[in-house]
Amino acid sequence: MSRLAAVAQLALCFVFIFCNSGNGQTRPSSLVGRWVYISGTNMELFKDGTGIHAGSSISWKVDNNRFIILNEYGGNAYDYKVSGYQLILSRDDGGVDTIVRKEKYAEFKAKRDADIEAEKEKQVAAAKAREEERIAEAKKVAETAKATISTFTDKRDNKVYRKVTIGGKIWMVENLNFAADGSKCFGEGNALSGFEDAKTGKYVKKVLSATEVQENCDKYGRLYDWTTAKQACPAGFHLPDDDEWTALTDAVGGAGIAGTKLKSMEGWGVDRITGVDGRGTDDFGFSALPGGVWIKSSYTFGLIGKDGYWWSASKSRPDWKAWFRQMYFGAHVNRGDGSNEDMCSVRCVQD
Repeated sequence: MSRLAAVAQLALCFVFIFCNSGNGQTRPSSLVGRWVYISGTNMELFKDGTGIHAGSSISWKVDNNRFIILNEYGGNAYDYKVSGYQLILSRDDGGVDTIVRKEKYAEFKAKRDADIEAEKEKQVAAAKAREEERIAEAKKVAETAKATISTFTDKRDNKVYRKVTIGGKIWMVENLNFAADGSKCFGEGNALSGFEDAKTGKYVKKVLSATEVQENCDKYGRLYDWTTAKQACPAGFHLPDDDEWTALTDAVGGAGIAGTKLKSMEGWGVDRITGVDGRGTDDFGFSALPGGVWIKSSYTFGLIGKDGYWWSASKSRPDWKAWFRQMYFGAHVNRGDGSNEDMCSVRCVQD
């Protein structure tokens, strides 16, 4: 054999070794061609082991059943599987890339988009079913609560109040109206009462007549400073603490919607600017009414018919503030704090 022939035979041997392995071709024909990633990135693999990926030159091969892509920055190796017109690449981090023959990409994408839309519709239907189930359960709870409404008499003045069980606690259905020292009817004592003029929106103040004061007391109950509120409930009842108020709002669906659920269907006004009706659905028979507030610093009543404030028995600051709950035109029940000397409504809860 001539020297030249020996060199040629050796070269052919190297080509055979590079192009083949114990597992077959290192550049299987099934991988040659144009591909598109689901993301839309294009890749083309040529028979000679070169290719183009996202506009950049690459080289590629299969080694020990691993698909290897090399570029100027390094390379990646994948377990791979060709299934029909799809190439499935499994990454070492557990992720999977699906690549599709370019001529089949439009068909694949249309089917995939349809599958995604069908899954969305399925999830929406499931969410709707869960919401309907939640609403049905909430209605059942509300109906159960309303069925517990009964009455009791405050032996101190023989006033009759309704009460209802919500979340395992028995609450008064009306604002307390016991004439204790440290309490006032809205407008009592010739103090100025603030109102928003329905036509102009301007805040006006006026002194209410004795008849108007009494009407406020009969409808909304009395307002109490915090010290008085803690002692004002009838025997067998107490001023609810901050946790008991939270338990109440949680029991009716959370503070974000509790206002709507707890407010009375009458006795609330309409916001002049937004047009939002302040009335609730009173699902649980709690019948919250907006008795307003008395501010000692200005010696002024305000917000009756618009806002309701109810004391809790819990201090927010050790010296002069306590937590209250507020309901207004929105669906929320707000948690806030105010001066112990201001006056708010009182709802009592049974011991």
